[in-house]
Amino acid sequence: MIQRIQTLYLFLAAVALMVLFFVPIYHYQQITNALLVDAKITIQGSYVKNVSTQVYELQTFNFLRMFIAAALSLFLLFTIFQFNNRKRQVGIARILVIAQFAFVIYLLSSLQQQITAAGITQVRMGLGVALPSVAILFTAMAAKAIRKDEEKVRAADRIR
Repeated sequence: MIQRIQTLYLFLAAVALMVLFFVPIYHYQQITNALLVDAKITIQGSYVKNVSTQVYELQTFNFLRMFIAAALSLFLLFTIFQFNNRKRQVGIARILVIAQFAFVIYLLSSLQQQITAAGITQVRMGLGVALPSVAILFTAMAAKAIRKDEEKVRAADRIR
């Protein structure tokens, strides 16, 4: 059944990862040609604000981070529709929790390398730092709810 609480948890986890495409992970200021320029790092790459137009322009592109975030989001949505087989659904959810942990480690390490390579010292965290952790939390809650649902079905089968 698609109206269960774990469906909401899986959907919110997918949304949290999709929001990464629209919010910055880090903000920083960079000195370029004796001008203080605002910049931000997102899941797509790093953006630098053009001084004359005041518009953020893509400076470096990172396809791998985008691909992993999109793939995890799609797998979370795929897991919602596995409601007919709760054992498979809980298995996929557990694997996704592990994959999301790996993604967080990769994301933070690649961002740290990018920041140190650019020589940036002052960094402010954006909303994008917390979103992968929120997705992990919702996925773990969904796995727990699926497991409880399976236990209820087994208990009802024993009563018959």
